[in-house]
Amino acid sequence: MASNPPSELRGVLNPGAEGQRFQLRRLAPTASVSRVVEGYWSVRWELAEGDSYLSETLPFPSVHVVFEGDQARVNGIPTRRFARTLRGRGGVFGVKFLPGAFAPFFARPIHELTDRVLPFTRVFGAEARALESELAVLSDDAERARAFEAFLTPRLPEPSAERERVTAIVQLALTSPSLRGVAQLASATQLPVRTLQRLFRRYLGVTPKWLLCRFRMQEAAQRVAAGDRPDWAALALELGYFDQAHFARDFKAQLGKTPREYAALTQSAQS
Repeated sequence: MASNPPSELRGVLNPGAEGQRFQLRRLAPTASVSRVVEGYWSVRWELAEGDSYLSETLPFPSVHVVFEGDQARVNGIPTRRFARTLRGRGGVFGVKFLPGAFAPFFARPIHELTDRVLPFTRVFGAEARALESELAVLSDDAERARAFEAFLTPRLPEPSAERERVTAIVQLALTSPSLRGVAQLASATQLPVRTLQRLFRRYLGVTPKWLLCRFRMQEAAQRVAAGDRPDWAALALELGYFDQAHFARDFKAQLGKTPREYAALTQSAQS
């Protein structure tokens, strides 16, 4: 399988392992669900007996539905890095919802789903069990996506300009690294800070400050993994930090390693 472009591996820590330790595939949704679903993904691995691989990501601010075996789960937005040890042979199929788009499917305030994992049937009801069984016997990702869309389509919420605005704000934050603080993001979206915070709590369950920090850490990790060996102090300033110490603190808090430790890890994986 051809390697994924770097942009598709953003958030994947140690992306040099893709294609060697695991295989990642992505599919776009059809127009029928594209206002709530960003895309589909699958990860497969086959490791020798006794071998293992620690897979880690800095996830985006999206809710995922993940199918594995004959069961599925709803993963709320994790505020910390996600880690799972892969062993033997296995695979998962996932549905990534657009930022803010899952809120209408959750009967409780969406912030109650943050950092939580719930059974698929607990969120979508007992009828979701049939979809779990159906996807368990399918091996083709496109067929899995079609089956999920057939399930989701009659459950789609009415369009919401407010919800779509939140999705657009997240995209703006992702593509505008010059936005270095909540006040700047609010100004760019022509919203009061408190309104911005209220929208994030209602539709995302994370704060604007967390979002900006997460995107900065993804950007830093992606640059390092691409082979850059930056001037850390200069990179810290470019990403909106007052000094290198604050940047290094956030980097380690989210990635579990200092910038130099992560650089050494990715360099060894590429050699």
